[in-house]
Amino acid sequence: MENYEHVKESVARITKILEKEVEEIGDSRKCFMGGFSSGGFIAAVTWKGFRKPLAGLIIHSGKAGKIIPVAPEQEFSP
Repeated sequence: MENYEHVKESVARITKILEKEVEEIGDSRKCFMGGFSSGGFIAAVTWKGFRKPLAGLIIHSGKAGKIIPVAPEQEFSP
């Protein structure tokens, strides 16, 4: 359960940062999200739950687990 709480805290923190960036840029479709290793997993979980479409998701040396395939309302292009 400790790891699950850590994931929730990390996703909440990254979501807050992403929302601020989207507000500054003015269009969520101009924002990319990414991460390395376990940061890639956190990025994927955050991206999956984010309410606005993003330009893309980049994961290097990590796994998205059961996060992929994406929800039908989100587009994904490799």
